[in-house]
Amino acid sequence: MDLKLNFDTPQHGWLPCELRLGDRFVEFEASDVPNNPVSDLVDSLWKGIRGEASEVWWHLEPAGYYFLMEPKESELLFKLQFSPDSTIAKRRTVFEASLNLKKTLMMFWRSAKKTGSFPVSDTDWPGIGDKDMNELKLKIGELGENS
Repeated sequence: MDLKLNFDTPQHGWLPCELRLGDRFVEFEASDVPNNPVSDLVDSLWKGIRGEASEVWWHLEPAGYYFLMEPKESELLFKLQFSPDSTIAKRRTVFEASLNLKKTLMMFWRSAKKTGSFPVSDTDWPGIGDKDMNELKLKIGELGENS
């Protein structure tokens, strides 16, 4: 089963998102306040390459979705959690899956990279650096074929 993350054109600090795992999906609009979740996703990809667990908060003001990622050799344990008020105490798991590490990191990379192609200003959504993204792609590509 494959995981897919799609973004639509952001406006005024809100990024339309769709996350699919098989026939399950969630749609939401994430805020760029107080964090930039796309930038946090890029940081999580770097951690995944290093074998470190990570978390990305997609703030919905006040609710929030959370991507939890835990690499284990060539697999990535992915959990999607939701909290109605963005607190840890009220989080519940929406779905989870064990996925191919390299394939999943590359899918997330493509999704993050896509945000740089939107015809928007920094007031609509903050950009991400091309140099960092190009280096990240190379590092993901260097993961073992079984990753």
